Amino acid sequence: MDKSEFERKVSIQSDFQNDMQKIFQNLKKERSEKRTNDLYSSYDSRIEKLYSEYLTNDEKLRQYQEEFSSSDYWNARTQTKELNKEIKEYIKLKIDELKKTRITDAKSKSSISEIAHNSNNNIELSKMIRRQFIRIDSLKSLIDKLDNEVDKEMLHLRENQLNKIMEKINDLNEEIILEASEQDLINCDYFNKNVFNEIQDKYEFAQQRIKNNLRTLKSQDKIALPELKIPMFNGEYTKWMEFQDLFVKIIHENKKLSCTEKIRYLKTSLIGEAAKQIQHIEAVGENYDISWQLLRKRYENKRIIISQHSKNIFGLPKMQENSVLDLKRLHNDLKQNLWAIRAMQVKIESWNAFIIPIFVSKFDIETLKQYEHTLQHKNELETIEEFL
Repeated sequence: MDKSEFERKVSIQSDFQNDMQKIFQNLKKERSEKRTNDLYSSYDSRIEKLYSEYLTNDEKLRQYQEEFSSSDYWNARTQTKELNKEIKEYIKLKIDELKKTRITDAKSKSSISEIAHNSNNNIELSKMIRRQFIRIDSLKSLIDKLDNEVDKEMLHLRENQLNKIMEKINDLNEEIILEASEQDLINCDYFNKNVFNEIQDKYEFAQQRIKNNLRTLKSQDKIALPELKIPMFNGEYTKWMEFQDLFVKIIHENKKLSCTEKIRYLKTSLIGEAAKQIQHIEAVGENYDISWQLLRKRYENKRIIISQHSKNIFGLPKMQENSVLDLKRLHNDLKQNLWAIRAMQVKIESWNAFIIPIFVSKFDIETLKQYEHTLQHKNELETIEEFL
């Protein structure tokens, strides 16, 4: 991986971090009446998706840590991980607060309240059982997320989270047992319904699922994507077709890339005026097609492209001296613009009547003499193919 490609990938990682920060800021601004479990789950899913892709890219970049050890990225990645941890803890804290409020206000017929109230009027035991159910709910929620987790580092992260929550459940269970009287042990539904044993079984099953998933991922042959040499586009209409052809082949039609990766590659391939066209569009997967179509609508303008190439031909600089390099440059510029016009499905074969005289007018005196001397049929007009 060369330096420019490494910096491009680092730029994508920076976008991930910025998007996570924006989401976190928006979450904090949400009005209190909108703060529900569904809202927090929605934000949590968005953060998970971004951070999962961040970790996937990070795994690729870490292969080049020695080669690019001086890069600021290695410090930035630590900040991103801390940011993810901060957001997760914030969401968990807010969800716990909601659950505590709901449990506190619940009526006696709610299942959790029934168990807590059925503790022989032991107020302290009742509070402890309520706290236990909050932790159990957190563990169950985390277990549910394992269904969609296919990233190795995220699985390890989930494993650590499960262990920490289960450790707290174990500690509180011991306190509940010590607090309970003999009558509580007989009558309290927390013990009668084997609440602790049930969640312990779920935890052990989840741990086994994680181990199986990690084993599967390890056994799979990972096909590394080739280094993507993506062209840059600055908004020049005459450069659009070349950029579009290369980008479509390398990125757009690459089925190994997600739409989120595609839009980030697209954004990092644009500079100048072109970058401004989609700078306010968030770099998320669902916005890729919108961004691509916006650029096509803007720059895939046949009239402007042909007009610009024609201006380039008329504006070719005149040779100042009999120089092979100047003649070669002049020839290449003419050919490049003509072929670009022909690529727009324009028939240029009949243009020889004015293209050739324009081009010849750019010769210096000595080159013009040599050209006239090489003509076999001085009274006939050459075709463009013959002339070039």
